[in-house]
Amino acid sequence: QGYSSAASDVYKRQIDYFNAYLKNNGITKAHISRKTEIPADTISKILRKERRLMADEFLEICTAINISPEIFRISDETKSA
Repeated sequence: QGYSSAASDVYKRQIDYFNAYLKNNGITKAHISRKTEIPADTISKILRKERRLMADEFLEICTAINISPEIFRISDETKSA
């Protein structure tokens, strides 16, 4: 809502990449919830794309799992793919 189709597509790809990163690194929703105090059901909704991930939540999650938010940046080449 309020986002262009292209922006929405980029957001969805970022969430897909975030999901894959968590799965590939064995990071669970419960672990994120414990470290951030973001309810596990909220994290589930975000990862299922039923709820938008807010910037402050994203940064809090990245800090909690010790990763740089930059690894989820979509390059200009990827945006046009």
